[in-house]
Amino acid sequence: MQVAYCGICGSDLHEYHAGPILTPKYGLPHPQTGASLPVTLGHEFSGTVAEIGEQVLDFQIGDKVTVNPALDDRHYNKDACELCQVGRPNLCERSAFYGINAEGGGFA
Repeated sequence: MQVAYCGICGSDLHEYHAGPILTPKYGLPHPQTGASLPVTLGHEFSGTVAEIGEQVLDFQIGDKVTVNPALDDRHYNKDACELCQVGRPNLCERSAFYGINAEGGGFA
């Protein structure tokens, strides 16, 4: 994805000025993503599809997209926690987010 816009969220400011809060602690990789400091912040971003994999059928190069930065059990090939099972993956016990505690923040 070629990033066009990335918003600066209050959580980005807190991480920058007072962190680490949600980012992995120094020397301790995130248990699900394996990300460790430093991480590139920015979890509210949009842009244009720059390339696609062979099996991608729903997107084309040039499509305008936005990112859902949330990662949950399905992204780690784990059995769904209770919250994921009832349709609340935003509250997953093992949640992580691109641009906070996973690689690939929009400020890159």
